[in-house]
Amino acid sequence: MRARWIAASLAILLALGGIALGHARLRVNESVPAPGALLAESPKEIKLVFSVEPGGLDPAWSLFWLVKQGPDEVIAVGKVDLSVPDRNVMKAELKDRLSSGVYLVHWVAISVQDRGFAQGSYSFAVK
Repeated sequence: MRARWIAASLAILLALGGIALGHARLRVNESVPAPGALLAESPKEIKLVFSVEPGGLDPAWSLFWLVKQGPDEVIAVGKVDLSVPDRNVMKAELKDRLSSGVYLVHWVAISVQDRGFAQGSYSFAVK
């Protein structure tokens, strides 16, 4: 069900006119866990902090999803943290501990101010 929702969301994002791919000012400044990290234990949350214009990320369209490599199972979906005034943070609390393996974080971000679009991904591993 989640995989269908994510696929549908991405299809809608790509179909929207006037959205520039790879927006130059919209990028991840910080991520927890860090790209390429080898963790001794499961993180409690996944968090991405973006550089973005005033107005922040569009919470209706900006998201990330955490996938375990192998069976390509979606573990969690992260959304814009509305408690952060700048709306430049996306996060997901992890309900369950992550098992050993490699995990991929795929993200899509859209700026409220100019509808700029950027996407990316990174990986980390849990021992």
